Amino acid sequence: MDDIQELFSLFPEIKEHILVTKKIGQGTFSYVYLGEFYQNKEEKVALKYIIPTSSPSRTKQEIDCLLNIGGRDNVIGVLSVLRNKSHVLIIMPYVDHESFHGSFIYWTIDEVKEYIKGLLIALNRVHQCGIIHRDVKPSNFLYDSKKKIYALVDFGLAQTYDSSSENIFTYEKLNKNRSNHQSENTPDKKNLISISSKKSTGQLILTTPKTQNTQNKSDISSLPNVPNKDCKTQMSISQSFDRNLNEQLIKPTSTIINVKNFDSPKPSTPNLQKFHSFSKPGFTFSDNKCNCFNMPFVCEICTARPNKWAARAGTAGFRAPEVLFRSNHQTPAVDVWSAGIVLLSILSGRYPFFKAVDDYMAIMQLTSLFGGESIRKSSIKYGESFLCSFDKQPDDLKEICKSLRRNSVQTIKSKASNETEREANSNIIVDFPDGAYDLLKKLLELDYEKRISAENALKHQFFET
Repeated sequence: MDDIQELFSLFPEIKEHILVTKKIGQGTFSYVYLGEFYQNKEEKVALKYIIPTSSPSRTKQEIDCLLNIGGRDNVIGVLSVLRNKSHVLIIMPYVDHESFHGSFIYWTIDEVKEYIKGLLIALNRVHQCGIIHRDVKPSNFLYDSKKKIYALVDFGLAQTYDSSSENIFTYEKLNKNRSNHQSENTPDKKNLISISSKKSTGQLILTTPKTQNTQNKSDISSLPNVPNKDCKTQMSISQSFDRNLNEQLIKPTSTIINVKNFDSPKPSTPNLQKFHSFSKPGFTFSDNKCNCFNMPFVCEICTARPNKWAARAGTAGFRAPEVLFRSNHQTPAVDVWSAGIVLLSILSGRYPFFKAVDDYMAIMQLTSLFGGESIRKSSIKYGESFLCSFDKQPDDLKEICKSLRRNSVQTIKSKASNETEREANSNIIVDFPDGAYDLLKKLLELDYEKRISAENALKHQFFET
């Protein structure tokens, strides 16, 4: 309750209109609360409070993503954005979902198809709009099994992708390149909470929109054809866009977030002259070439080299090979890989499938599954050199999934304590159609250029049989 009272103290405008009941989630930079409107308690909302330690540019990028592409094709929408100094609150529709970990093993084949298809529909929408989500995982794809509603959430790590150059833009670079670009996808006023102030009494009036429909459509032919021009993401909101939003958002203390109003410290550049080597006595350089290979010290030439930088955002166990090898060529295919890991967990009955404490352990786990030679070739493609002390042959994904799932199902059945549980466990799927494993292989292609896209994955035979 102390957290909720603090939320009300930061955003007093919501107290009159929304009943905040409890905290339902927590991340590194945010807290999520459940609320309901006093006027319509059937309509529940999720309130995401972003704490001030989060990067202002990342916060604004998340909001812009939601405003530009949310509210359709299984991508969560946004109702309102409130700001009080460096504190930001995003109000979104609430999806009454169940835990993936406790339910996926009991899904039927049709439910698995619907879930994976719903995820691919959301990714197709995001990728068509030139965005990489970068944190695709079950906890960020909400599923209401009763209403068959899906919602891709949490765009805090999302980045914009330039398909012409395969570059991932940082927020600052994107602003510089698109400063003169006008948004072509201004959000509909129906998608925002409209709160205005009466001049006479200062009373706030709230009108709420209808709940957004994020329900999955079963037929691939019913997917809307979204041209790029209709969903270009503008990470710097234009002046006209600002005026439109300011008319919709709570006044006078809350405004749309503006990065310029934040004091964000600039990262310092290390002085390479201050680096020291761990040289053994008498060591000298030869023609400015490194001579410390396989030696118990690091020379000044090596320590002065700039670190290789590449986007590494995401959750351990769901990162694609190009992310683990820190490749600069990262595309929307990183999201497709993560979707493949989700399918791998379902087919194998094991979640999470990979448990790695760092990127090196993650690479070794991939080696144990895909084989040393395949990972070595991937490392070369991504500009790295991979050496393995043993010759690990690749495993058969289909056989691995079947074996692990049989073990998981047997474990669950052995723990049944009554007849009701035993009857429910008897219906657990042990094997899947061959199409499921074929789709899995295409989603988990090590080469990002050969990996299937979300759009083409939706046309896979697994969804047609």
